[in-house]
Amino acid sequence: MEHYIATLGFILKLKDTSVIMFHGGTYGKYLYWVLNNFTTVGLQTDISALSDANGSSHNQIINNVPNPPANICDQVNWEKYKETKEYVPYYAHHLIEGSDTMYDDDMWLNDSWAEVDNISRTVNKSILIQSSPEFNLRALNNALEKTFPNEIDYFNIMNRFEDFKVDTSNRSAVREMLSYKLFYLGFRVPVQELYQKNVLPIDLEDILFSFNDTLTNILNFLETELTVSTDIVLKNHQNMISLQKHLHKDHLISQYLKCFIYDIPCSLPDNCSIIDEAYIQNYLRNELGLEIKCTGLDVFPSTAVELKKLTYPATEMTK
Repeated sequence: MEHYIATLGFILKLKDTSVIMFHGGTYGKYLYWVLNNFTTVGLQTDISALSDANGSSHNQIINNVPNPPANICDQVNWEKYKETKEYVPYYAHHLIEGSDTMYDDDMWLNDSWAEVDNISRTVNKSILIQSSPEFNLRALNNALEKTFPNEIDYFNIMNRFEDFKVDTSNRSAVREMLSYKLFYLGFRVPVQELYQKNVLPIDLEDILFSFNDTLTNILNFLETELTVSTDIVLKNHQNMISLQKHLHKDHLISQYLKCFIYDIPCSLPDNCSIIDEAYIQNYLRNELGLEIKCTGLDVFPSTAVELKKLTYPATEMTK
């Protein structure tokens, strides 16, 4: 009887948990950190651990669940949290993005939406961070760099997927495969559908560049207040932003591609990643009908002029 009463009590209390739903690279853990440490209902347990030198919030105890099971930090962890029967005021939930859904946009959208729908039925209020496709390189680079600082580790993780078997020591082969497998890290849901479910949609752009107004909207939605001055929160935010390496990556790569198209001398950004290189290769193939002579191309051309010398019409591949 006591177990039943405890379980029922948790279920009733669970509805008061505010869930932050996000895909990798969209700063869901950062938003969790802010709300959990600087609002009246938060636990205020990790105030000094905003981020590491890489600008990542991954070093914090992400959900502050008392006595968490060993697998609490698995990607799909909402059900595992409920199993703990330990109430927390805020919960950061990493939406599905892996395994069978990783490269199938329609399946991924359906699975992610199913999670949003499921969680919104369980709690009174939740937040969904949405990222626009035009800023996909920012999200992808942010997610992969902070999860796998060593590029080789990322390659090895990718090899878990049945359709991504490639020699990870061969950088050109990895780039080639990625150029066919790049995916959109996020999804967009009509705002009206979210409001009907009492889900507050937050655009990633607004978290990064309009945080003051965005935070005000979130606090009003959750009916809570800050425990510190807004200036303190914004100063922390500015510090976090200053550590981000890929904020403008989509714009920089877009400029590089324009240079390629119009024969304008320019170079890749210094922190160009294999994700960026694969995106360029994908763009050349799908938008311009060009392929790159990439066999053995471990070092990607740094200038648009050099890249053009290595391209040829994709139609030649079938001859």
